[in-house]
Amino acid sequence: MDQSKKILISPESMLHPAFIVKDGIVTEVNEAAANRQIAVGIPVRSILKHGLAEYDAFTDGRLDLTLCMNGYTCGAYVIACRDGQLFCMESEYVQPELRAFSLAAMHLREPLTNAMLCANALLPEVSENKESLAQINRSLYQMMRILGNMSDAAQYSKYNAKLQSCNVVAVFREILDKAEVLLSKGGKQLHYQVPAQAINGICDPTMVERAILNLISNAAGFSQDGIVTAQLDYDNKRFRFTVTNKDSNTKSAKKDVFERYLREPQIEDGRNGIGLGLPLVRSVAAAHGGAVLMQYTEHGEFRISMTLAAQKQDTQILRSPVQLPIDDTGGWDRCLLELSGILSADLYSE
Repeated sequence: MDQSKKILISPESMLHPAFIVKDGIVTEVNEAAANRQIAVGIPVRSILKHGLAEYDAFTDGRLDLTLCMNGYTCGAYVIACRDGQLFCMESEYVQPELRAFSLAAMHLREPLTNAMLCANALLPEVSENKESLAQINRSLYQMMRILGNMSDAAQYSKYNAKLQSCNVVAVFREILDKAEVLLSKGGKQLHYQVPAQAINGICDPTMVERAILNLISNAAGFSQDGIVTAQLDYDNKRFRFTVTNKDSNTKSAKKDVFERYLREPQIEDGRNGIGLGLPLVRSVAAAHGGAVLMQYTEHGEFRISMTLAAQKQDTQILRSPVQLPIDDTGGWDRCLLELSGILSADLYSE
């Protein structure tokens, strides 16, 4: 049989455009991938847009990166398979679904914001049942976080990233320091390491903060012992942020973490969330020329890494002194918002 007509027999390849790569060359494609101009014999490096260095170092786990074919860009993930490496491309239904989420969130944010304002206004006046009001307040934060994910999942890309020259290490340290304090008040632990020296680069601090907190929130929520470790490394070409925890979830639950929002709701589906947090993380990495890698370590820990290209600013950027950052949280504290699923309700009574 002609190799170009072989069908890739796997659940992923039956649902997505998919192809197999061996020794850097595409050897098999399914019909959906062929329709996207993926052909047998092409070198896979020629269609890798973001994540090339990460792909060269890839050995196991699942690597999410970005492909570009004839000007068409899409996300894809890579896993090892018997015949080489299996590439599964983003479904054509992803962007329409995300835009629908964004439209719904736009209309829901205003009434929810009003409810949060009322709850916060009542807190100083309430002496009885303050615990119940704190629970309500945290629930409102959780709802706002979900709406934020729905609203921004389709928007996060390099085209709307507000990149600025900054001390990247300081950005990470500030976020991690605050998350460490908040998690400790809820009986969880965050241990982190960042380089001691200042390292300047270009990033969108708001996007980066969103990704960091999402990864920490997921790790703390699924951790067996409530302990999360985080580390930022730098190798002159990229920043690598890694979060590790003793995972209480099953390996099978990690297979579709980037597209769980496309699943049919089922009562017996015990997975939490709507599955938009990690697509945001992947979008943040891609907007910074990076990728996302998920692995299980030999000690049974789950490790997820997000990379950011170490971009440098060659020319000075002139910014208006009256230009203010866009407040995309509605005035709410980002840490309290993004970590609302795992923090104690007591923190929402202050």
